[in-house]
Amino acid sequence: MAGYDPVDPTTSDRPVPAFTADIAKGVKGLRIGAERHFLKIDNPVSPAPLQGMNHALDVFEHLGADVRNVMLSPLADYRACGSIILTSEAYAIHEPWLKTRFNDYSDKQRLADRLMRRLRELWALGSALQTASGKHYPGEQLPRWALYAHWRKDGEPVWRVPELLAAADDTDCATANDTAQFCAALEERLQVDPSPIHSAYEDIHYHLWREHRLPANVLGDDARLADPMDRARLARVLGHGLGAPVGSVLPLRRAVYDDVRIWQSGKWHFRGDAVFLLPGDSPIGYRLPLDGLPWVDPETIEHETEPDPFAPHAQLPPRQSFRAALPASDFMGAGAEDFRPIAQDAPVVDLGEPDVVRTALGIEPRDRVIHVFFPPLYAAEDWLALVAVVEDIAGELGRKVLLEGYLPPRDPDLLHFSVTPDPGVIEVDVHPASNRSEVVQRGEQLYEEAHQVGLATEKFMIDGRHVCTGAGNHVVMGAAELADSPFLRRPDLLKSLLGFWHNHPSLSYLFSGLFKGPSSQHPRIDEARQDSLVELEIAFSQIAPKQEVAPWLIDRMFRHLLADMTGNRHRTEFCIDKLYARETATDRLGLVEFRALEMPPHAHMAAAQLLLMRAAVAAFWQRPYERRLVHWAPVSTMNSCCRTTSRRISQMCWMNCAAMVTASIRHGSRRSSSSVFRASARSRCMARR
Repeated sequence: MAGYDPVDPTTSDRPVPAFTADIAKGVKGLRIGAERHFLKIDNPVSPAPLQGMNHALDVFEHLGADVRNVMLSPLADYRACGSIILTSEAYAIHEPWLKTRFNDYSDKQRLADRLMRRLRELWALGSALQTASGKHYPGEQLPRWALYAHWRKDGEPVWRVPELLAAADDTDCATANDTAQFCAALEERLQVDPSPIHSAYEDIHYHLWREHRLPANVLGDDARLADPMDRARLARVLGHGLGAPVGSVLPLRRAVYDDVRIWQSGKWHFRGDAVFLLPGDSPIGYRLPLDGLPWVDPETIEHETEPDPFAPHAQLPPRQSFRAALPASDFMGAGAEDFRPIAQDAPVVDLGEPDVVRTALGIEPRDRVIHVFFPPLYAAEDWLALVAVVEDIAGELGRKVLLEGYLPPRDPDLLHFSVTPDPGVIEVDVHPASNRSEVVQRGEQLYEEAHQVGLATEKFMIDGRHVCTGAGNHVVMGAAELADSPFLRRPDLLKSLLGFWHNHPSLSYLFSGLFKGPSSQHPRIDEARQDSLVELEIAFSQIAPKQEVAPWLIDRMFRHLLADMTGNRHRTEFCIDKLYARETATDRLGLVEFRALEMPPHAHMAAAQLLLMRAAVAAFWQRPYERRLVHWAPVSTMNSCCRTTSRRISQMCWMNCAAMVTASIRHGSRRSSSSVFRASARSRCMARR
């Protein structure tokens, strides 16, 4: 209707009629078809647009038009076909640019950043946003990013001025001189010696070697290497200049003297005078040449560890009480100078240096925006104090900053939610909710805000089928405090969930989507190894109903059983890698994750899935499930038609069963509770038939 567009090859080069030529003749005698079904059924809208359309049709009819109601076929099939055709045509037209300018079309990090900031206004006012290292998939050169929002449970702001937090779309003109100024202001606020500040450079020798190995007929800024990441990396480094500093590094750690926490720094000594970073694209803090620091016997190094989750913890101090360090006059007595910056001589050969500070804070003007890399810290209080200092300096210098690096240590009073990339989707890990109203509200807000930034929870297959995105709607169950976890207080609750879900396969497949079986993200116990059922029965025999068991014993009994066929303990239907792990205190959270749920297209469907899990936990808390495990036949011996029929029957039976579970929880009736298990038994029998 707009005419020929030479940039759009799908438009036709034909004359355009004069659509306004007859506008003065009026509408008398025109036939107008009103398709009201579309706005009511196919694409429901609010009452206001419908009233406006009906009013306009009344006006046309009053002016003499012949208004007739028409009924078209449901448009869902046409929308599916249109989506396929439009996507195919768009790809055919944009294919050259998708290969060379893919960030102009879909930059996951920009979309995730926009979603993060919209959710921050709803869930986490006063939070600090931080970019951290995320998942590292096989075949990818670098780990993926992860965006976090950290805020305090008591309402104290972690970051007061959100405008000082740089967004993915923000631009600036920061240089290495600005980062040096920022670092100098930081050491002054932290009251550490300014002499340890180092300028960091790219490894000149490595990149000169790389440039020397290029073909003779290409330039360094257009290397034409096969790997696009290598090509972009070399062009960026050579374009920046090998002699120009990349950023500034301040060796930094937290020390404790007489129960007072202070910051401590120290000068780094290398064989050369400069700090040459390891080659790569990661932030400056991940590329420090720590192996070049003075050697020390590993047994003489004092290691800090996170506190045990069962240990009592003090409340976080208020924000205004954070002080970087006390003046030197406040430290009296012998040994105080050991915690202050002192002059350091060059290292002596064969003499260990156990007092060398081996962690550092890095600042770099990446993409002309100041990035502050946080070192590893072992108390949430220290991380909050450092965030407060960084914000104050950013405000004084009038610079937006982007926080990155190591995450704060876990603390019950410090909450967070995160946005991370997964293949083909963006994953949002929502913070814990204390009641169902919060779960429903956050789900509705998440769906709405994702829609506002251009994300969807549904897609069309190549054959036109309307399906979900394929991502998981995983449910994590537990408690705010480790000691309150229902799975540690009542291990028979985990036993009941495992046994009930195993005996009712329909529950494993009802909401699982397209991907099922041993190679999926949530294989059942009997889909990994058949002999695991015998071992599971042995483990079940060690757990009596409503009896306490040592928390570490629960993990030892099930950790080798709840895994896929490769031994991956995360890819399983019920994941307990964060229940009470033996490796580190970080994963001792008392949490159980149910993964056999696909992301539904609507928030209310997601709420229904969560209600199912909530009802099951409540029912088994009152009455543990003690039936023996059913040894199902291997899937390969079953006819596909039988599997389909069995699944449909099981789905219908489980719908009734789930409704009765909900009723039993709502009314607290002992009779309805018993009927739940009778219905579930019928469901199993019908499925077996």
